[in-house]
Amino acid sequence: MFSTKALRAPRATLMAALIAVVAAFGASPLPAAAQAASEPAAQAPATAPAAAPAPIEVKAPAVAEEAVENPYGLKALWNQGDVVAKSTLVILLIMSMGSWYVIFTKLFEQRSMMKSAKTSADTFWKAPPSRPAPASWSKARRFATSPTPASRPATTTKAPWSSRSTSTPGSA
Repeated sequence: MFSTKALRAPRATLMAALIAVVAAFGASPLPAAAQAASEPAAQAPATAPAAAPAPIEVKAPAVAEEAVENPYGLKALWNQGDVVAKSTLVILLIMSMGSWYVIFTKLFEQRSMMKSAKTSADTFWKAPPSRPAPASWSKARRFATSPTPASRPATTTKAPWSSRSTSTPGSA
């Protein structure tokens, strides 16, 4: 029903959008969550009483969230970087935007060319023949690509390297 060629363009567009989303979220720094050190477990008494012990309420340690700055992120690079680092980031950003522009324009151009090629192919195969075969040709002859062996001219000349003397080395 659907050809794989027709599905390639939407797949490529979807893949490009997915890459853009992953790149956008991957570049943003996320805060790290730190947990408080857990207290050592209470040690069980050496002798157990005969009666069933009462249930003990154990409180889970509170988790403290503290933001940890990433010293290797883009924010730290921009805040602590010099002119060379900042200019390199700007150049990389401009080149990245240019690359994405070329990728998307070529994708849309290719999609329109594929539509045009499909339309042209459909028109070509549905068109009537431009010149019919002559009526004098037989059906077998119409599709022959080379002449039959009987109609080929015979060659009478020999190649110069094939003419050898028939004499033996000792006879003159």
